[in-house]
Amino acid sequence: MSFNEYILVGESDLYDKQGFRKAICLQMAGLIQTKEKLEDGSPNPNLGWVVQTEKWIAERLGISESAVYKAIKKFVEDGWWVREELPRDSYGHRHCRWRLADHARGRLQEAKRRGGPPCFESQKSEQAIIQASRLEAYEEFGSTRQRRVKHA
Repeated sequence: MSFNEYILVGESDLYDKQGFRKAICLQMAGLIQTKEKLEDGSPNPNLGWVVQTEKWIAERLGISESAVYKAIKKFVEDGWWVREELPRDSYGHRHCRWRLADHARGRLQEAKRRGGPPCFESQKSEQAIIQASRLEAYEEFGSTRQRRVKHA
């Protein structure tokens, strides 16, 4: 799992409010192969690539395979991911793999959300209003201790 890329995608505003695209992109970022060697000690030919199929990703997210296919096609068109066709397997099935485009990491850092996800922005502003009103009330009425002293 590629934790760094997963975090970069998650903290960016990339595909926010565009259906499942963000979730699919996050899933793919987390599936990037990071092991340099396979279990038998040979070099990993898929290092830096996502090799899971659209069907596999769709099943993990609980969405249709066509939705994943369309989203990945959009990622490639937008220049975030690179698609590579692989030779047909022994059954004649076509396969492909994906990797983040060379400039994608830099673009993701530029697209980093300022101050957190949009849903938290409204919560932060509500908290700021509450905090300001508490401060205002404190300044107007003084601390509880001061009020007790005055009345005693």
